[in-house]
Amino acid sequence: MVRSIPTRFTSINNLASTYSKQGRWKKAEELQVAVMERRKRVLGEEHSDSLTSIGNLALTYAKQGRLKDAEELEMLVMG
Repeated sequence: MVRSIPTRFTSINNLASTYSKQGRWKKAEELQVAVMERRKRVLGEEHSDSLTSIGNLALTYAKQGRLKDAEELEMLVMG
């Protein structure tokens, strides 16, 4: 059975979440960037799943102390 694209995004995002919980910020960031870019391309930048991915990446940036990067992404989410 072939999984749908949104299901793959969710699986990758779940792995990124696991990395975040382990404090493996760079690994989490790599996956979150990939999911964010793919969701934006497939679903559009304004889709709620795309915005959630942007917010997740912003949180990861904040946890790394990259507050300016986090702020920029959060501003995108807020529209």
